[in-house]
Amino acid sequence: MNQVTISLDELPEEAVKAMEDAQRTPLLLGIGAFLLFCAVGLFFLLKPDLVWEIQHLLSVDGGEPTEFYLICTRISGIILIIMGIVCLVLTILSQ
Repeated sequence: MNQVTISLDELPEEAVKAMEDAQRTPLLLGIGAFLLFCAVGLFFLLKPDLVWEIQHLLSVDGGEPTEFYLICTRISGIILIIMGIVCLVLTILSQ
């Protein structure tokens, strides 16, 4: 099988720009996932009582979350932060 090699100078300017944009997209998605996971994870970790209030806004009147719920929500926050860091590391390593 013969391979054809084309230099970037031979391609139209639009094609070069499209290739550069395509290379940036995974980086932006990885950074976006990192920011989203870390933001939600920090919210879960620092404000588990507020997470409970949001989840039970319409179903419970005057209730309180159990200590078990608060611990599980904080653990979920830590897991989300770790997932965000993993997304960022994998994004950087794939570049």
